Amino acid sequence: MSCAAAWFTLPAAATWGLAAEESPPGEDRPPIHLREIFVPESEWAALLENRPERVFLSREEYDELLAKAQKTPQPPAAPRPWALTDSEYELRFDRDRAWIQGTLHLRLLAGGLHLVPLPMRGAVIHVARMDDQPAALSVVQENGTPAAIELFVEGVGEHTFTFTAAAALQVSSVQQSLTLRLPQAASCRTRAVVPGDVELKSGAVVLDRHFEANGETRFDLVLPGEETTLVLTLNSRLRQDRRLVHARSVNVLEVGEASRRICSEIAFDVLDQPVSSLELSIPEGYAVTAVDCPLASQWQERQAEDRRELVVTLREAAAGRITVRVQGVQTGADDPEARIALFQPLGVASHAAVAGLLLDPRLRVESFSEAGVVRIDGSAVAAVLAPLTESAAEAWRGRLVGAWYAPWGNPEVTARVERPRPQLDALMNLVLTVKETELNLLGEVFLTPLEDKLYEAVLIRPADWHVMRVTLPDGTALRFESFGPLAAAGRVVVRLPQGIAVGEQARIDFQAVSTVPARSWDEPGEVLFPAFRVASATRERGAAALTTATDLDARPILLDRLVPLNAADREEFGLTAVETALAYRVVEQPFSARFQVVKARPRLSAELFQCFRLETVALHAHVELIYRVEGAGKDAFVFSLPLFAPEGVRVSAGGGKAVKQVSHEVRGERRYWTVRLQEPVVGAVRLVADWRQEWQAGGDQDTPLPLAACDDVVYQTGTVALEATSELEVDLVGEARRVDEGELAAAEYQPGPGLLAVVSYGGDPPPLGIRARRHEVMETPPLLVQRAFLRTQLDNGGALVGQADFHLLTGGVSLRLEMPRDGELWSALLDGRPLRVRRVEKESWLDIPAGDIQAPRHLRLVYGQRFSGFRLLGTAELRSVWLSAAPSPGRATQELACADLQWEVLLPPGFAVIASRGNVLRLQADPAPILLSALRVFELSRFEPGCGIQAARESASRPPLP
Repeated sequence: MSCAAAWFTLPAAATWGLAAEESPPGEDRPPIHLREIFVPESEWAALLENRPERVFLSREEYDELLAKAQKTPQPPAAPRPWALTDSEYELRFDRDRAWIQGTLHLRLLAGGLHLVPLPMRGAVIHVARMDDQPAALSVVQENGTPAAIELFVEGVGEHTFTFTAAAALQVSSVQQSLTLRLPQAASCRTRAVVPGDVELKSGAVVLDRHFEANGETRFDLVLPGEETTLVLTLNSRLRQDRRLVHARSVNVLEVGEASRRICSEIAFDVLDQPVSSLELSIPEGYAVTAVDCPLASQWQERQAEDRRELVVTLREAAAGRITVRVQGVQTGADDPEARIALFQPLGVASHAAVAGLLLDPRLRVESFSEAGVVRIDGSAVAAVLAPLTESAAEAWRGRLVGAWYAPWGNPEVTARVERPRPQLDALMNLVLTVKETELNLLGEVFLTPLEDKLYEAVLIRPADWHVMRVTLPDGTALRFESFGPLAAAGRVVVRLPQGIAVGEQARIDFQAVSTVPARSWDEPGEVLFPAFRVASATRERGAAALTTATDLDARPILLDRLVPLNAADREEFGLTAVETALAYRVVEQPFSARFQVVKARPRLSAELFQCFRLETVALHAHVELIYRVEGAGKDAFVFSLPLFAPEGVRVSAGGGKAVKQVSHEVRGERRYWTVRLQEPVVGAVRLVADWRQEWQAGGDQDTPLPLAACDDVVYQTGTVALEATSELEVDLVGEARRVDEGELAAAEYQPGPGLLAVVSYGGDPPPLGIRARRHEVMETPPLLVQRAFLRTQLDNGGALVGQADFHLLTGGVSLRLEMPRDGELWSALLDGRPLRVRRVEKESWLDIPAGDIQAPRHLRLVYGQRFSGFRLLGTAELRSVWLSAAPSPGRATQELACADLQWEVLLPPGFAVIASRGNVLRLQADPAPILLSALRVFELSRFEPGCGIQAARESASRPPLP
């Protein structure tokens, strides 16, 4: 037995490999367990007989494969390539804003440029720096307001982002608040510095508060990760010595035929010191019927010197918001004047009140007397007044006829009411258009009779207005009469032939113009809105709108009994198509409105496309001036050219605009053109200027280009294109930025193939010039033979028939026909048509008419000739017909240029060529036909094709020469 042994590893190694593959990344691999067994060489056959796929390896090879099989665990990838590690903020409160100093520390975990989103609301960044360099960032908006910033960061490692921002501070009489959201890191520190001795009521967690000796309060805060509102008190040390109470109330007064009711809800805001009772004055003539307060223990009336007072006693002293609801009633009220009287809080620092007037449906208001109040839209406060009326024991049936806001809590509003007889319901929409030359009014009147059928409508016309026409909605004219002088208010009676039935609504339209002479709006002026009305109307509603021409601006300076219209109101009154912001609802008649109108100043910018085409004796200029007008309309545009430009400049307008007048003047070193259009333009307008001026090539001096410039513009840019005829060599001189010809895409004129250069500039045009010279003149041959094919048929009896086909390139020329000796021309065809042969003395001429020089002309000549003929062995001298051009005056005969010539010679039957010579080459060695090519194709006018042929019968000939 041999003592050799081999070691084997058992399947434990394969099991470890499978376990290593299945273990997740980042986890420790199980230990490797190998068991080695040494086997004698004599036992190898028994061990390997069932495993023929096994391979013997050396120990080194096995260890190397085992190391390759092991997998190196990869560290887990970060969930995002950046991390916000630390943030620090300092909030410094000012009068109406808060300044924010922020420092954020970022760590980039991967290379490249990354976009880091940082949520931020309520603050506007003024200064931002990244690593002491200006930061690159963008603002993300949601619903039109900034919601976050996106920071562009590059480079693996630590980065520091610092910024300064400002946020609006809301300050009321009792508190100050700041709403914002700042990016929060894992470690975040926030410090707030507020003037005065204040407290933080809500919005953040206070870690530390300290009142400094300099009169400031410092807070260490923990802000939430979402948007929050920091609510702070005012300077408490200034207010802690006195009690401060503010009151706000909502009041409803219902006026009936025999009684009046009032309901008030008063909210007391008690600051600093609590109160144990609340006091109110009772309106004269009213009896208190109900008092409701969650903190009240009792209420009682007491008589003061000049008034009755209501005292509400609280169960315990309280501060903050205390709400009291009081109701009162007045009976036997037959006074037609109803005064809005309120339960006035006593001992308060301020009182702001909102009051609404409800009127019995059977009554109407003739007039209002107001003082110390602001009229507000009743529909806006209806939802606030509804809870007061719904809580009353008896239902409130009145309709809301007016609402007011009293900032000092003592409204002086008196309504004169009466019970009228219902007659007419009217709705009138008025649209006033202010132009430079006139004031025009369009009106729509919707009439609904409430009692009798209506056959005429009476309009009350204001002074200085004239009604031009009255129509139905379909355009049918209605008869009307005007009464009273135009300088004073008058009446317009409109006849309704068909009448309007009771309860039905009908519409009439009218147009009126102002009789006041037109004025210029260069200086601000006032316009009084014409308040047309419907006479004898029970109820008048409507809307009034003012529009202006494109170059006029208007703003309201007086609005009486008018409230702005929102989108829903515009649709209700049919004013959605009227493009104006000055649209109002008529709350009550008569209304009054006064507007200030002034001519707006337009803002102009310009873009110029200047194309110059240079010819041998003239310079053609095409300039497109594209003005962009913003803010107001403009009808006059000014541009200038250098003095060396001609006066004869043709100016036109594009885009359907019409030119009214063009004037020209010289000012200084330039010529100025003023172009006036038929109508003012807002937006883009294109003017085109074309001219031609004489110019001569040559010389050492540069020729300046007449570049145009726009006058009275904020800024202008220009593109200059230069094209020239192929007869000139042109260079563009001057300093300008060369651009691609694609910059001319917006121009209507596009340069042709002669385009040499395109440059652009910004601002005033730079000095540009051209340097041009003529090319060296090279004479072109009058005739080119593109291809010539000659065919000659020989007869044994000495007869020769030849055919010559020439493919010519010529615009028109006279050709001299050169016939071989003893030759006779039989026919001449040009493009398949007979061509006349002209005889001059002993010469024959062919006149080729003019045609397209790019199209080849086909000339075919057929001729005959006699020669000596062949016997058993013979020689023939052959010459072909040829052409030459007529010489130009003062020049020699023009040589004929031929690009390709072939000559085919057909021998009599039974003959073969044994030798040939001449100024053509033999192209093949076949017996027949003989194919010859010209030796010197450009000298054939001097030596026409010719050759000598020696032929013999085939039975007597020798083998042909190669």
